[in-house]
Amino acid sequence: MDAFISLLEQMRPGAANLITCQGPQVPVAYRMDDSALRSLVPDLPKTPLEAGVAWTLEAFERLRRDEKI
Repeated sequence: MDAFISLLEQMRPGAANLITCQGPQVPVAYRMDDSALRSLVPDLPKTPLEAGVAWTLEAFERLRRDEKI
């Protein structure tokens, strides 16, 4: 979460002041092996975190902008 918040702050300065993260880490497998899935779906795109966050920010900003019309 710290890396995500840092990335978000780099992309949108001031964003880190709008969110908080506290408590124990959620027990999920965040580094899963996707080799079995990729053997079945070889053209499955792989999105880097930075690209996914950028796309998501742009989508939310577009929605926010469209609501003001």
